[in-house]
Amino acid sequence: RARSFHWVLGRQDGESSLAIGMSLSDIDRAICVQLELRMMVHGKCEWAAAGGGLTLLQTMTLSGSSTTSSSIPGTYKNLLIFVKGAYASADSDFNMRFNSDTGSNYGRFRVRNSDGTVSGASQNAQTWIELSSLKNSATATDQVYGVVYVYRYADTDFSYFDFTFYSRWSNQLNQYVGNGYYDQSAAISTVTFIPGSGTFSGGSVYIYGVS
Repeated sequence: RARSFHWVLGRQDGESSLAIGMSLSDIDRAICVQLELRMMVHGKCEWAAAGGGLTLLQTMTLSGSSTTSSSIPGTYKNLLIFVKGAYASADSDFNMRFNSDTGSNYGRFRVRNSDGTVSGASQNAQTWIELSSLKNSATATDQVYGVVYVYRYADTDFSYFDFTFYSRWSNQLNQYVGNGYYDQSAAISTVTFIPGSGTFSGGSVYIYGVS
């Protein structure tokens, strides 16, 4: 059954907030769960009768030692990237690059909640963005689910993004919440996902343009 929600960014009292409506006919309720975690910082996730706002640009199937999107048009304001059910041939990390850029142009800060134990970590001048742990498991509850939101991706100088991810590691549930940057010289036109070791065994990625 098709569902939709309003995604509200901004203060809890509604001041200076932005509502985005999104159809959920092609993805499941997991994305709302992930956005609910993300909204701990930015607002809240509400089920409601909503209009448009997001346009599905492409769907990727994760496979091999890396998976790269086709060219992303630069005609939207922001990008929302939803990862569903990623897993690999070996336990490692789930990583991302933009524009197939292997230079030291990425940085990120993240907080991890691992079964109630909270820790933080930061990385600067990296060659990719580490988003989450990644398991060798075909069990759905062991796999990676998450959202990356890229602001003003068509800018040609610097891009900011934030993310929320769920995964399991050493039989512990993990939540990753963070933000980061890509210091680029061209608009973001492709996204690549890379396992830290081994190859992808499964998973999907949905890339949406935000009007």
